[in-house]
Amino acid sequence: MKSTRNRHSAAFKAKVALEAIREQHTVPELARRYGVHTSQIYKWKAQFQEGAARVFESDAEPSNTGSSEREQELLKKIGELTVERDFLSNGLRSASLRMANTSAKHSCASCSCQPHRVDLAIRKPSRS
Repeated sequence: MKSTRNRHSAAFKAKVALEAIREQHTVPELARRYGVHTSQIYKWKAQFQEGAARVFESDAEPSNTGSSEREQELLKKIGELTVERDFLSNGLRSASLRMANTSAKHSCASCSCQPHRVDLAIRKPSRS
C-alpha cells in the first residue's frame, strides 16, 4: 500500500465528478480507470452538485472574491486622496486669503500704503 497521500487538482476532481454525473460508466469503473476509491468519487460528485448552484447565483448576492477585496482597497485609497486634496485645497485657500489681507493692510513709505500688485504680463522688448 501507498504511504503517501495523493492530492488531486480541482480540474481532475471536476472531470471525474462530471463523468459520474453523466452515468455513462459506473462509479466502480471510474474508480478503476482513475485510480481513486469509489467513496471519493461519490464525495466529489456530491460536492460538484452542491456547488453547481453557485454558478447561477445573481449578481445581487455578492460573493467573497478577490475582486471585492480589490474594490475595498481602491475605495480606501480614493478616500485618502480625497481627504488629502481637501486638506491641500483648504490650505491654499487660507494662504491666499492671508496674502490678500496682509498686502491690503501694510504700510510702506515707498508706495503710500497702496496694495502691491505684481504685473505678470509679458512685455515686449522695446526697440531702441
